Amino acid sequence: MDTKQFARMRGLEAAYQHSNSALLDHFPQIRDQAVETGQLRRVQFETAPEFVDLLENTCRLLGCTRREFLERSTLDAISKAEAEFLAAYRDATGEDYGITSFEPSKEG
Repeated sequence: MDTKQFARMRGLEAAYQHSNSALLDHFPQIRDQAVETGQLRRVQFETAPEFVDLLENTCRLLGCTRREFLERSTLDAISKAEAEFLAAYRDATGEDYGITSFEPSKEG
């Protein structure tokens, strides 16, 4: 990897890395305290063993934890789902979601 590629990789890491995100994976006592104080909440689901194997292989390839990968993937999916919903609503109604146009009253 040349210097330009290395610098770009580090810049992207810095731009998308959540502050203190890695601490949660490497220091269980910090994670446990954050859960106890309500700063963190658990999101989980049961799934097929093949999915877990695929997830773990992907995380090894990317050099990240399962929690980190799933958090980032979920945020990406939420963003894409919201954008698609808002675009579909606008296409169907001609208005932005949550904004109602008011026509002036014909009386008076």
